[in-house]
Amino acid sequence: MSFINQYLKFLRPEKRVPKNQLKQCNIYRIVRYGGDTKRGINARYVFVIGKVIDKGRVKVHCLKINDIRPSVLVNFLKDLRNTKLITENYFDLSSLLKSFDREGSRLFNGFIKNNKQVYNRALGNYRTYFVDKLQYISEVKFEYEELVKLFSEDSDINKIIEEDSSEND
Repeated sequence: MSFINQYLKFLRPEKRVPKNQLKQCNIYRIVRYGGDTKRGINARYVFVIGKVIDKGRVKVHCLKINDIRPSVLVNFLKDLRNTKLITENYFDLSSLLKSFDREGSRLFNGFIKNNKQVYNRALGNYRTYFVDKLQYISEVKFEYEELVKLFSEDSDINKIIEEDSSEND
């Protein structure tokens, strides 16, 4: 089941980025990969785990978050959170999370592999992409207020989603 409509309430705004600037622990929307274009609710939203070189080509390992419940993703991000304070001029999501090895093996083995709500065979959400085939990518930049709401200790993602949808009506 896709939760993308719920994500779209707080995974905004987006900023187009060059494919060589993909960073670990950031969320991106991949619209065009190779010749395949996916937009709207079919767009691929991914959390980058790491980058590796495979037979001379750079490959990005990701979790497709479309099928992960938003509350589960927020709790997962809280587990990855470092002690930096969130300020209005924060750089990106990865600047607020712990640092991991470039390949992402520590991130995968320590936080993803055994978290069945984030990663499992039934979800089928582990993805790899060759960087040279990525053609249109946008980085999700959270608004300051949204980040504070999402990362607050007492946040209930379902309430936040409901509040945001009622504000937009």
